[in-house]
Amino acid sequence: MNVNIDLVAAKDASEITVTSPDQGCSTDGKGKKGCVLFAKNEVGTIELRLNPEYPDRTCLTNPPSDWVITKVELSASGDPDTEKGTFDKRPPPGWMVNAFPGISKKDGTLYFQPDTTKATQSLSIVDLNNHRDGGVKTAYYQVTASSCGADPKTIQIDPAIQNKGNGK
Repeated sequence: MNVNIDLVAAKDASEITVTSPDQGCSTDGKGKKGCVLFAKNEVGTIELRLNPEYPDRTCLTNPPSDWVITKVELSASGDPDTEKGTFDKRPPPGWMVNAFPGISKKDGTLYFQPDTTKATQSLSIVDLNNHRDGGVKTAYYQVTASSCGADPKTIQIDPAIQNKGNGK
């Protein structure tokens, strides 16, 4: 399964807005925007697209992008009601490290490019949905965008990913 998560940050934004609806996390489809559910035995790719109407812009294009993605982190801890994660923590051993190739075992970082001239407006997260616990495992993903320019500022958003695993 391939899923697109569209994120929007206007030129003078103070936060990132998720425009993609809930994709399977709630039974009525009216759950938190940006939440993605991978069903049992379903492997997927999540394409994060910042300001997707201009997918090829960077801080160096003419005209330049206003924002680029500079960091993506995952966490297994957070508040399920608000879908806000707690980041900069070591991911739990096992399922998160197995499910998300490339995750840092130190702090849950999946992507980090602090140089805005090398950062992009889109990137993919592979979710192998690899656990056999028989229930739903939730990961929170935090996207950090940095503004282009001499003194970059950062803004963030952190929706959830739900995994039903690969057990029988």
